[in-house]
Amino acid sequence: MTDFGKYSVEQGVGIIEIDYPPVNALSAEVRGFIHDGVARFRADPAVAAIILICAGGTFSVGADIREFGQVIRRPYLHEEVFEGIVTCPKPVIAAIHGMALGGGYELAMACHYRIATPSAQVGLPEVRLGIPPGTGGTQMLPRLIGVEAALEIICSGTAVRADKALELGMIDTLAAEGRLREDAIASARRIVAEGKPLPVVRTREDKVAPARGHPEIYENFLARNAEKFRGFKAYPAIVDSVRSAAELPFDEGYAVEQRWSGALIASPDFAAQQYYFFAERTAAKGAGLEALLAKDDGSVLGRLTACLTAQARRVVAQGATPQQVRQALYDYGFPASMLVDDLPDMSPGMSLASGISHDLISQLLYPLTNEGALMREEGVAQRASDIDVAAIKGLCWPVYRGGPMFGADQTGLATIVSALRAMGIEPASSLTEKAEAGERLAAD
Repeated sequence: MTDFGKYSVEQGVGIIEIDYPPVNALSAEVRGFIHDGVARFRADPAVAAIILICAGGTFSVGADIREFGQVIRRPYLHEEVFEGIVTCPKPVIAAIHGMALGGGYELAMACHYRIATPSAQVGLPEVRLGIPPGTGGTQMLPRLIGVEAALEIICSGTAVRADKALELGMIDTLAAEGRLREDAIASARRIVAEGKPLPVVRTREDKVAPARGHPEIYENFLARNAEKFRGFKAYPAIVDSVRSAAELPFDEGYAVEQRWSGALIASPDFAAQQYYFFAERTAAKGAGLEALLAKDDGSVLGRLTACLTAQARRVVAQGATPQQVRQALYDYGFPASMLVDDLPDMSPGMSLASGISHDLISQLLYPLTNEGALMREEGVAQRASDIDVAAIKGLCWPVYRGGPMFGADQTGLATIVSALRAMGIEPASSLTEKAEAGERLAAD
């Protein structure tokens, strides 16, 4: 028994049981616990197979998000933990209940076999944070289920139910609900008794070979999803990484994934989407998303909408065309369906010089930052992050920009204050104070 789980042996099967509430995140300590457990049972002559299982309500949701951007401590998940599993001469079976997501599902894919309860779900949701899977997911999943299915699953970021996962090949068998441990042990003993092979996902070629030399698969996928993917860096990174799974040996493809993952973790997009990931959950616990997204005049969303509409009318009155306003918003990342009252539809194919678009964006959106600061002062919004959640969910503000409050911090509050004054708008006192003090809006 350790602080992160326990080891046991049942019927000749070594069991590594992770117990790291609330979601069995793969922290450095948990990685060490798994790594040591595999080595321990590998050396034990009384153990014929190994099961990796988790306590609590879920398998593992993957990496500890608090470690993103930090120096990763050993043992490394891919290079050491996965390597120990892949090279183990005894079958290693992942026994999945609840959710196996991100690094948690990559851990399962590194095992020789995967068994799951009917209620379990598996997937790679990293795209929702603006990054590709970072521990071999873009290389292993195509080798399990094929390139086209892998592209859909990784780019959707959604979890796959166990029955569908079984059909696709993401898991190998289903356990009876409530009998995961018993059925996993029986499966492990059967694998040993029948002398079944120890399949290693990273060496499989049968599922990726049909896509090799067919660039049109990726071109067509990007074209079909052009509007959805517009502005996001993670989608083309995922497509390129999956392409490398078909075209390159595993280690070379993994290096492609790592380059993309490292570049995007250091990007403003990841910072914005990581911020939103936590902001959305905080909002759901606090004021509640329904209250934030109410459309009455005095609500957060109602005031943001009214402010944007007023600013759009203002810049049109000053000489901008409605088409220029819509194009500026579109270029910034708002959807083509974005509506501003009393403005005609955007002319298809129209494009502006970047300077004009940027100037219009500052006039259209900086006042929303000011409106957000006023709402904080008046107590209409509990947190700056609540305002950003309302903007992203209700106004379709591009999530990779983080919202009007987070975006203002990225731009610089002094720049926002100066621009507001140039427009003849008096900045909120809290905005001015934070700008002078060098503080951040989205920190409160």
